[in-house]
Amino acid sequence: MIDQFPHTTPVTHTHQQPDDVGPLILTTRAQTWGTALLALPILLVIAPLFLLFFVPYVSIEIKLFVLTPLLIVWILITGFGAVGLLTHLDFHLHAVNVRRGAFIVRTIPYADCSSFTFAVVKSHFHGIPLPSVLIFSLRYRPLRGISFQRLPGRPKPWSSSLPPTSELDPARDVIAAGMAKRMLDQLKQGTPLKWTRSITLHQHELVYKPIIGRSYTIAYSDMRLQTRGLGLFITTTKNNHDETAIALDEANGWPGYVLLLQLIDQAQ
Repeated sequence: MIDQFPHTTPVTHTHQQPDDVGPLILTTRAQTWGTALLALPILLVIAPLFLLFFVPYVSIEIKLFVLTPLLIVWILITGFGAVGLLTHLDFHLHAVNVRRGAFIVRTIPYADCSSFTFAVVKSHFHGIPLPSVLIFSLRYRPLRGISFQRLPGRPKPWSSSLPPTSELDPARDVIAAGMAKRMLDQLKQGTPLKWTRSITLHQHELVYKPIIGRSYTIAYSDMRLQTRGLGLFITTTKNNHDETAIALDEANGWPGYVLLLQLIDQAQ
């Protein structure tokens, strides 16, 4: 679902929350009126068909056959939108609380998440630019987590070493930092970390395996990072050309970027 009227509120004050979730950073609705209004087109279709009940020569069986599926779809979409309007996502420093009204229905620690995708997708239709879409997906199990799409708002003032993308940058940063901490702990235990299809992270170096050719290593002490748009380019102090590149909008692109910054800083 695409939200056209995002309601996102950055939090300027920081008050400690229970269960070690940390201070509140940002809160936003899981769905907004833009999603709820998607039920209107179906309602506009149902309304004319409802007039079938006043047509005497159409049997009641045909009327029910035509209207029942549309009514069920409309009720499901309307119910989904209504629940979404009541659902808020409270992004804290260490976890996100899924809240309906005043009740917290789920707490998801970032360190427990296995996959995070945060992408602002731009598209064109016959050369005409279309509105960008923000894709947000946070998974702690393969089929469990938080996912939504919406039109991105402008980035708001926020101190970050990551490139600005939208008004949800504070949530992106704390999620990436929480997942990067868990990834770093894994490396310190001597367990290699598969970051992308071609990149494996070790405690002191990165191993890059191209599709064609032999794999090679890049020590963190020789590594330099550059961002161009949403691309992360890895270079070394020995060569000026790019050794490899990663799309930050792919799964775990942002947590891996934060982890690399920490590994490079530790290796200096």
